[in-house]
Amino acid sequence: IAVKYAWSDLHNIPSEQFAAYWVGQIEIKEGGNRTIGINEGRAQSRIFVDGKQVFPDENERNQGEITHYFSSGTHLIEVEYINNWHTTEYKVTIGEEREPPLDDEELRSRLGQIGSADIVYVSLYESGNQDTSVKVAVPRFEEPIVVWLDSYEGIDWTVDAPGGVSAFVIGSYAPATRILNNEDVPVYHSRSRIGIRDRGSSGGCSCSSGYFHCEQKTGIESLEQVLREKTGKELVGFGSAYSTARLKVARYEEADRARAAENARNIEAARRACEAEANPDFDTMLNDAPSPRPVDDTGDWGTDTPR
Repeated sequence: IAVKYAWSDLHNIPSEQFAAYWVGQIEIKEGGNRTIGINEGRAQSRIFVDGKQVFPDENERNQGEITHYFSSGTHLIEVEYINNWHTTEYKVTIGEEREPPLDDEELRSRLGQIGSADIVYVSLYESGNQDTSVKVAVPRFEEPIVVWLDSYEGIDWTVDAPGGVSAFVIGSYAPATRILNNEDVPVYHSRSRIGIRDRGSSGGCSCSSGYFHCEQKTGIESLEQVLREKTGKELVGFGSAYSTARLKVARYEEADRARAAENARNIEAARRACEAEANPDFDTMLNDAPSPRPVDDTGDWGTDTPR
């Protein structure tokens, strides 16, 4: 189940008035625990399995993801949903039982067991499709790679990697994120999310009274280092967007590394120059002030004249 839209973009239904009921059956070939992922935003929902409410439970503690035992056979699934916001975003998935997210040390250990595969990093805020799906095209590499998929929203990923994939890593703020075509490739969930990054830039930086600040602190110049620390792998591909239905990964090569390194040096130089500025005080604040400009014919002072 997946629905995502803003305002009245779905059949002219205002988001604040959207409500839905889904019902269907699933076939469980082998009994066991399954993970039910729920991403509901500012809304309310209830999930029933064979007539019994499983979400939320009586204590309403199991938000986002629950584990439910399914016996083998056919089961009735019912989902009720009421939205309460100008955007509608709801998703429910049922899949194999998922192990808890891994911390950096555990993740690095797991990835170390698959050999020396390099890493491709993909970052999105949200899907551009109403069903929350995104297709990712990865260039062919000589050896199978590790693909890290980062997102804020829960996404259904489909990854086309003609050279092969050794493992997937999912980092997402939202539950119900999954890979539709993993074909028995190991999937690891990370506790940490690296975040959206722009190629070659850390975003607008400013200096104020010796305080240096960049609006976006996660430029690609630090991505290599972060991924190396978390995975032990080298970055060879990169793709990022805020919202899209399809994303093409670009190779990350020596020219990109050189530009990122130069950008990092420029930012560091700007930071040092900013911090070297002394805070103004009564004795020095006018030392570098511009000289007053003559009064013009209208009698107005220039805009940069201290008053």
